[in-house]
Amino acid sequence: MGKIKTGLLVIVAGLFVFLSAGSVTAATVSAPSNPEQISLTAYPTLTQEELVAVLAKQEKISRKTARRRLFPGKYSPVDKTTFAVIQGELQPGNQDAGSFYFYCRTSEGELFHGLKEVLYVTYQSGTDTFIGVIDYMLLPDGPVHMTINGNAAARTTTKATQPKPVGPGQAGRVQIKAKRATDFVTDVFIDRDYLF
Repeated sequence: MGKIKTGLLVIVAGLFVFLSAGSVTAATVSAPSNPEQISLTAYPTLTQEELVAVLAKQEKISRKTARRRLFPGKYSPVDKTTFAVIQGELQPGNQDAGSFYFYCRTSEGELFHGLKEVLYVTYQSGTDTFIGVIDYMLLPDGPVHMTINGNAAARTTTKATQPKPVGPGQAGRVQIKAKRATDFVTDVFIDRDYLF
């Protein structure tokens, strides 16, 4: 009888060690509390004039200026082409580091929309300001790959560079610089694909 109790005790102890080790492993591989640092939303199926209106409102510029930024060269409305705006809200460490906007031309069709071109990219500060680089590539099979690297700082005015339009297999970069020194809040690093 004593051997049976001892055997049961060893089995129970071994089971406890096994379960404890399992829970340690699960805790070790658990994801960080806020791994994405970003919320992405798409506003699809816009006409060319609606896209111009969105940029004009977002940047507080005239529609004529918005047309020139989106469609450099001669402006000519295209009836069957559809457009979209992809908004990315930067939320590192639950901070509001502002939003960036991809203004895109999409594939034609009512059931399936894929990205064909990134026409223009803008950034707008939130409670804090993102200072750094937004690298992006329009992958041939549809997604946009983005790498966002920099930091969130106390709100300040910024200046952003503007790349040329980007088609499938091409890459672009927007660099956002502060016009004056500002207080650091937190690091920002995001690397992910977005399928429209």
